[in-house]
Amino acid sequence: WEYTHNSYAYWTLKLGLVGLLPILLASVWGVAAAVAWLRAAHSSPSEKALASGALAALVAILLISLTAPWLTHYVGSAWAGLNLGCCESMRLRHETRGPEGGT
Repeated sequence: WEYTHNSYAYWTLKLGLVGLLPILLASVWGVAAAVAWLRAAHSSPSEKALASGALAALVAILLISLTAPWLTHYVGSAWAGLNLGCCESMRLRHETRGPEGGT
């Protein structure tokens, strides 16, 4: 898995630009979901801290993959996928139920 130290360059070489585009779109949508979750978490300081941490972790794994092959490693890709899923599910929770959690 360590063919190159840049995960994005590795995927571009293996999958081409057509294969890299969905990965980049999912990353951008994940960061947007984390930002939306952070904005919606204004009612609870603990949830705001959780949203801030999730956003920071997601941005960190995406940025570190510019100089390290973490998104092509099974641990890094699993962490990124878990974080993307968490951010999106919490964004949807706020979108459908509201910040207080009611209907």
